[in-house]
Amino acid sequence: MSVEEFARLSGISPRAVRHRAASGALRARKVGGRWVIDAEPGRARRSAGRRLSAKSFDLLARYVDGERQDLDPDQRRRAKERLRIIREHGIAQVGRYAERPDLRIERFRASPEDVAELRSRSDLALTGISHPSAEVYGDVVDAYVSPAVRDELELFHLLIPADEGEANVVLRVQDPPPVVRTLHVIADLHDDPSSRSRTEAQRLLARVLERAE
Repeated sequence: MSVEEFARLSGISPRAVRHRAASGALRARKVGGRWVIDAEPGRARRSAGRRLSAKSFDLLARYVDGERQDLDPDQRRRAKERLRIIREHGIAQVGRYAERPDLRIERFRASPEDVAELRSRSDLALTGISHPSAEVYGDVVDAYVSPAVRDELELFHLLIPADEGEANVVLRVQDPPPVVRTLHVIADLHDDPSSRSRTEAQRLLARVLERAE
C-alpha cells in the first residue's frame, strides 16, 4: 500500500512511515521512486505503544544519557529506534515505555520524620520529584528499591498503604533497582499526578532531546 494509506491506517505521519521504511524498520520497497509498504498497519501502531521490560527501559535510559560503550550493536539499534519514536510522540511515548510489567509501584503514608530518614538512606535510588535534577520540591520520597529493602522499610518506618493523592512515599520495586538516569526521572515525574511534576517532565525531556543524537 502507499505511504499515505499506511500512515492513515496506522495513526502515524507519512514522514514517520518514510523514515521507518528507509531505516529498515518497516518492510517496504521502492517502485518508481516511491515507497510501497508491505507491512501490516496494525503492527506499526502496536510497536509504538509497546511496553518495555525494566531491563529494556534501563538500556534505553543509558543510551539516552550517552552511555553507549557497553551496549552491543543490537541494543544500540533498538535504543536508537525507540529514541526516534520518543521524538515523534513525545512524553506520552515515554509514559508507554515506562509501563514496565516487571516493575511494582506502591504508595504509602509516613511521618515527616520517617520521610526525612528515608531520603537519606543509601539503599534507595531517588527518582522523580525526589531526584536532585528535578526542579520540583516537596516532602515526598520517590525511589527505586529492591524487594528485600521494600519489606524492611514498611516495617521499620511504619509505612501505611495510601491512595495516590494521600501518599508521600512512592516505592518503585525492581530487582535489581536501576541506576537512575534522566529517562527514569522523566518517566517518574510524568507518573506523578501534580501538574508541576508533569511540566518538569516535559522540560527535562526537551533538554534530553536537544543533546541526544
